[in-house]
Amino acid sequence: MGGCTKPTFVQPLPVGAPEKHNQLFSLPFSDICDIILAQEHCYSKGHVEGVMQRQDYIEAQCLGISGISLPCLLAIEAILDSKELPKRATIVTYVKSRGNSQEQHLILFDDWCRVPLTVVKSGFASGYPGEAPKAFSLAICMIRSKDIPIYGFEADMTEFRLIEHGQVDKQLYRRIMTESELLTWPWPLWILNEHEALLGEGKLWKGLYWRGEKSDWLTKVIGGIAEYNPVAGKKLRLAVDQLEGFDETEQLQQIGILLRDGWIEFTQKIWAGLTNMDKSGVGPNDVKGMLTKSHLDNEPVRIASLALDMANKVQHDRNATFHFATACVVITVLAMDMLMESAKRNEMLSRQTYYKCPRCGSIELSVVTKGTLDFDGVPIPMDYLVCNKCKWEIEETGLTTPPF
Repeated sequence: MGGCTKPTFVQPLPVGAPEKHNQLFSLPFSDICDIILAQEHCYSKGHVEGVMQRQDYIEAQCLGISGISLPCLLAIEAILDSKELPKRATIVTYVKSRGNSQEQHLILFDDWCRVPLTVVKSGFASGYPGEAPKAFSLAICMIRSKDIPIYGFEADMTEFRLIEHGQVDKQLYRRIMTESELLTWPWPLWILNEHEALLGEGKLWKGLYWRGEKSDWLTKVIGGIAEYNPVAGKKLRLAVDQLEGFDETEQLQQIGILLRDGWIEFTQKIWAGLTNMDKSGVGPNDVKGMLTKSHLDNEPVRIASLALDMANKVQHDRNATFHFATACVVITVLAMDMLMESAKRNEMLSRQTYYKCPRCGSIELSVVTKGTLDFDGVPIPMDYLVCNKCKWEIEETGLTTPPF
């Protein structure tokens, strides 16, 4: 695979044209050898008549490096990330022999970047061990993810080498356009299961290994929220999916709706777990009201209030931007995670009798003795826990003061 090599752009070079001679030596040595081999094959097979004399070549540009997958994948990524996508892609295949399944592949893109033909060189193969078949599988899925129709064309060695170097005359181009077949999906012999699964989940970016390691912390945090509240977790995942496929303003409004509904579901879960407190005057969809009365930590409550305001803005403001919506999603996820931890800690500590009042959350508690318990004729004072703030008391703590 090697390191990342900058793709090279090669202008059309008719084989044997003296005025283009200097361009030949600007190519890598391996590519020069390929051209020479292609020329020799033309002479040996009697194909040279007409080929050497035709000057009606299609304008083409060549990207990638022959036999090295990574520069070819980078070229495809650049093409697919551009503003204008090509109209179609054609997989050109050269079969070494009919007795085995070993194939070499290059990929043509039609009408991209104001150039009629773009050639991504043969960094792909099938029927071989190593990285080339994996790269080929990934390249197909990358193209498929953009809904670009993919055709297949089988070429002999001469045609394959000429196409690879952008030497496509009008006759060969016409053959490619008319004789290529639209490929149906899926192609089990070319596509790896892992790539097909990522494509189906809309997470093909995970297979683009050259982008570096992704911490994917957002997905992990959402997963934790989904365990606490599956409905809220699902809303967050849908909002993230909308962001990744963002195309128009209406999608941002949908993100705002998903986040607002997620907040309602999430806060209702926290609210239901709170006991021994006054819940009057708070509606089932009053997120801020439930959080204010929940006696959770102040910091996550303030952040949650901000996130809810941002979600409402994304939903109703047609001038909301993609970056604002992204910030809203991230802040919502972080606020929910902090509230979830605070709620869990609150629930755990509220079970510890001496920690805080379960009604008002005050930590100003006192132990008082009220009455006695007769234990085999021995009077044992009974301890009660009383909140100094709201005067709520635990009628029976289960704890006693020893008589000695």
